Parts: sequence; structure tokens; C-alpha cells
Amino acid sequence: MHLKALGIILLSMLVCVGLVIGWQTLSRLMFSENPRYAIRTLDISTELCVTPQRLKELTGIREGVNLHAFSAAKKRRELLRNLPNLRDARIVKRFPDHVTIVATDRVPVMKVGATNFAVDQDGNVLAMEEFQRRRWSTIPILIEGNRKIQMQPGQIVSDKYRTALDIVNAYNAMEGISFKINQIDVSGRIYIILLTSDSRREIRLVWNEMTSPQNIRLALKMASETLADPKAAPLIRFDVLLETKLVYGI
Repeated sequence: MHLKALGIILLSMLVCVGLVIGWQTLSRLMFSENPRYAIRTLDISTELCVTPQRLKELTGIREGVNLHAFSAAKKRRELLRNLPNLRDARIVKRFPDHVTIVATDRVPVMKVGATNFAVDQDGNVLAMEEFQRRRWSTIPILIEGNRKIQMQPGQIVSDKYRTALDIVNAYNAMEGISFKINQIDVSGRIYIILLTSDSRREIRLVWNEMTSPQNIRLALKMASETLADPKAAPLIRFDVLLETKLVYGI
């Protein structure tokens, strides 16, 4: 009796295993190994930092790969984790044999000292290739006196570096500014110093007053109006004081 029961159990187990193996085999034949779902059309759109070939290497998505062999959501997460320069990535499967990959790069707005790093408008640190450094050669440079600024791709700037970025973002959003920022020096204790591209004039903004977008815009506006005055041409340093609404030139 016990042997008969044991035999029934073993037979049931073998049937279950057979069903599982059979289903897995059938599933592979129908989906993951079905040539009908092999990628024939692969559309890749990139901008600056990533080539289509690099995207293929990083994702493993290329012509001939089966659409059922990978998760588009997982591949997207891997791309964003491995490429700090990417702002976003979109991977879309269109059955039976079409995949679209759209990679959107971060746009640098401020370079980091004498390094190959830059910062985008949201504060993300990214590494720039040679052609990117040439393309963005005129954006403001963040400096801290003679000190080397330590940053890593994927990092998000904070504290005084974030204030410098807020100034750059406000500057980029304003129209009719009479000066161009070449460098932003955050080494001072009282002032954050903007060095202009023409004659390298200094515009000194009080750290304690750069506490809101409104204050930053007002300070930039006051500096712009002062530098636009022909009488200011001989002056090389301007202290912008929001508390007194005055700009002192020397």
C-alpha cells in the first residue's frame, strides 16, 4: 500500500516536471526563440554624449536579439545608472520586430575648474568628452580660488556650488544682460565673485544676500544696469549691495 502511494506521488511529480519542462520549451519556441520576434528594425536617437554603437554595447540590444529576451524597463534603469551624462532614456518595443531607443543628454551650463567635468541646470555633475568641451567652451567656469574642486560624475552639487549654479541659471534665463560671465569664484567668505569676459571685471555679490531666485535676479539686474552705463567703463570692480540697493564701483 505504501509502495503504491509512493509510486503515485512519484508519477505525479514526474508529470508536473514534464509539464513545466514542456511549457518552458513551448514558451521558448513561441516567444524567446521565435525568429518572428527577432529585432529587424532598431531606431536609435542620441544627441551629444552617447553614440548608437555605445548604446548597443551597454544595453545588448541590437538587430537579431529577440524582443522577449530583455526587459525594456530594466535596460533603461541600467543605462541611467551607468551613464550620468544621460538625462533620460526611453526604450520602446513594437512587436513583432521593432525597437526604438531615445537617449536625452544632460546639457552643461557650468564647467568645473580645470577639469573635464561640468554641471547641468539641475546640479548633476557630468564628464565631458573633447568635442563637448569645444562645443561648450564659452559657458561659465566654477572656480574656488587656486583650490582644486573635487567632484565626480553623478554627484549633485550643493551648498556654495549650488548657489553658483543658481546664479548661472538665473543669468541664462534673463534677457538683455550687459555682461557675460566668464568665471564664478566661490572662495570668498563675504562675496561670491563673477569675473566677466570683457577686461575680466569683478562683480561681487554678497553671499548672505543670494538666498532666493528673486534676490539673485535683482543683483544681476543691478549689475547689468551699472555696467551698461558708459561712465562705468574705467571701473574694474563692482560691489552689488541689495540691502542699500546700491552698486559701488572701483
